[in-house]
Amino acid sequence: MVRSTAFIAALLAASAAASAADPQPYEKTIKVGQDDPKPAPVSDVDIAYGGYVKLDALMSVYSDGDVATPGGLRDYYAPNSIPVTSNAAENSYSMFDMHAKETRLYFKIDAHVPDNKLGGYLEMDFISNPGTGTEVVTNAYNPALRRAFITYNNWLFGQDWSTFQGTLAFPDSLDFIRAPSEGTVFSRQPLVRYTLPAFLGGDWQFALENTETTVRPKAGTVVGATPVTSTFVTGDGQIPDLVVRYNWKASFGEIDTAVLARQLRADLAPTGGDAPNIAVSGTAVGWGGSIAGKLNSFGKDDVRFMVTGGDGIGRYVALAAAPDAVVDGNNELETVKELAGYVAYRHPWSERWRSSLMVSTLQINNNTNLMGTGVTQSIASGRINVLYSPVEKLTFGAEFTHATRKLENGNDGQLDRVQLSAMYAY
Repeated sequence: MVRSTAFIAALLAASAAASAADPQPYEKTIKVGQDDPKPAPVSDVDIAYGGYVKLDALMSVYSDGDVATPGGLRDYYAPNSIPVTSNAAENSYSMFDMHAKETRLYFKIDAHVPDNKLGGYLEMDFISNPGTGTEVVTNAYNPALRRAFITYNNWLFGQDWSTFQGTLAFPDSLDFIRAPSEGTVFSRQPLVRYTLPAFLGGDWQFALENTETTVRPKAGTVVGATPVTSTFVTGDGQIPDLVVRYNWKASFGEIDTAVLARQLRADLAPTGGDAPNIAVSGTAVGWGGSIAGKLNSFGKDDVRFMVTGGDGIGRYVALAAAPDAVVDGNNELETVKELAGYVAYRHPWSERWRSSLMVSTLQINNNTNLMGTGVTQSIASGRINVLYSPVEKLTFGAEFTHATRKLENGNDGQLDRVQLSAMYAY
């Protein structure tokens, strides 16, 4: 046994010596992980915070019925919530509301990284999802996530304003939505976005965004003995929404354009859940385009506008006043077309006083054979305000809004509102 072990050791030694004397040129030793550079170090992190505290007082008159509180139309202008009854049953209601739910807080994080830009952002308020707070004793409301994202060089990962939305065109309004909501794109959602700056005269943005489909049942749908008329959310999307945006700045102002392509999908067996207990299965293509701008006018005046149109883009426009699609006669999806827009003129009277005048409209092309005549056909509004800033970052304001919602059957309802606000931005 000793001799065998010595013999094997001698063979191994001879083999090693031969390999050393005659190395193979095609062999290469790989050292896993040692060829990768270390991550760029973060030397320091800057954290900033900001937001505002805001009190709103709203006196509202509805021509066609009462509105439940809290939330919705009572806290801010939600155009598709304007009550509408038959002309013979009209009954006017008026009510006063006061709240501080719009108060907002954000944190901005910037990291010091060699040759890179790394950051983060977190924003919340108390009106997006107020929870079960009441006005009886404490008026306590829940914080709600608005925006939360990471930025790395030209990339953004997280929840932000949709790339389809032109935020530069927001008018100087007191309402929580900021723009006349029947005429604007308004969406915050999870997304991945890449910005290509200074290319072909402007900044380009490309984004993949969270998909969701809103569907209205076909008129006459009944589950058990209950008619089903409310728009529902499917949650069945398979492909992210695709958005391409181009932002162009010039001496006269800025104009942004965006296009959207999306898959609409429903794959619902009659199993109940959040969706009604109906069988619907199908896909459709939704598409849309939007142009928004802020243009210089006389002196320090400016004009802000947005025009948006498309087919199957309901949840992006006017706070989802129209559905993306309706269930057709084959239990599949038929898209819904719409056109929306607003224009706002802003005039500073002095360094402390300013006013804005806004008009807005939404037109929905409903297939009444599928949707019936009790659905929204159009919404329009106008508003005017006066704002006063006695010191920097403090603003007092008053704003009047008149809005009309009309159904396909010809019935309509109106809202008249006076809103008073005090806001301190910090």
